[in-house]
Amino acid sequence: MKKLSILALSAMLLVGCQSSPSTEADTSPLKIGVLTPLSGNAAMYGEETQKILNETLQKINAEGGYNDQDVELIYEDGKCSGTDAVTAYQKLMDIDQVDFIMPWCSNESLAVAPLATEYQMLSVTGASSTPNLEGQSPFLYSFCYSDKDISNQLISQLKTYEKVAVISEQNEYNLGIQQAIESDLADQIVISETFEKTTTDFRNIIEKVLKTQPDAIMLNPFPGPTATALGKQLNENLDALTNIQLVSQIAYLTDDSRTEFPEVAEGMIIVDAPVVQSSAGQEFIAQVKANQGEIPMLEGYLTLSLHDALYNLVAAANAVGKDSVKARDYLVSNKAKGLAVEGQKFEGKNFIQGFEAGVFKIQDAKAVAQD
Repeated sequence: MKKLSILALSAMLLVGCQSSPSTEADTSPLKIGVLTPLSGNAAMYGEETQKILNETLQKINAEGGYNDQDVELIYEDGKCSGTDAVTAYQKLMDIDQVDFIMPWCSNESLAVAPLATEYQMLSVTGASSTPNLEGQSPFLYSFCYSDKDISNQLISQLKTYEKVAVISEQNEYNLGIQQAIESDLADQIVISETFEKTTTDFRNIIEKVLKTQPDAIMLNPFPGPTATALGKQLNENLDALTNIQLVSQIAYLTDDSRTEFPEVAEGMIIVDAPVVQSSAGQEFIAQVKANQGEIPMLEGYLTLSLHDALYNLVAAANAVGKDSVKARDYLVSNKAKGLAVEGQKFEGKNFIQGFEAGVFKIQDAKAVAQD
């Protein structure tokens, strides 16, 4: 009897080994890891990212998820730090055993790019925008605009001024913008100052900049506490700034980011993501706010690019399965679907193509889109 059982077991194993996996439906859930800052100065962005992705996930699962099963999201704190992102990425792969990974900020994406290549782990971001992502990995793609698009529009705004000063924070996002501006407007830059993210007192930098008598100042802090401190201390120099045009990026786009220095912010030109014009996009933003809570820092284009990154990643899995190579090939060879990137393609790049930056001006304490 024992011999018969062993023979029967061997036969069953043999039949199992000979079965074609392509004929068997994948019954395991699709698990996607999300790297986003959940602590530190950028934690507000991680919290809002969770709200946006959770709302997107509810929509995806209501439409059938993956193979009629709910898709799962597993969040890890990347802290917008390369070192922390690598640790979190490895945990998502080794312990959580996710199928795909979504990094958030540029520092995280750049740090994990070598791991994405080494382990052939398809990684898709809806928020990383540094141009340095281009060519970093054949398994890392961004549904966000590139900072090159933002930099080109900032240069367009600044090139009309004879003397331009630049104040930049020292991190991947801000230094990329700074380098692009300095390269293109080298003859017009009268001073360029950088500061560390822990800086709280900008008075010496502001004094040095004002001594050069610039026609325009490019304010290039990372959104959050440093941007607020810089704005407040600029507000102490209103008279000296009367005839100087202030230009900036996302750091001062939301109305909440300027409440402590409304006087100096009035008239500021801000260049950021493309303006959301579609009714479907506006409707989704309203749904996130109603169901998940307010998203003041990411409301607008990034709400939709995060939605589209997750939506297209799941669509690729439904089309070809969880294999990262097949999912990657599907993603880059088909037109994207979604609320921000409908019909756009990667066209051989790591960034999806077809963006045009938005230009805003602060008028009566509101960021008003310009034609």
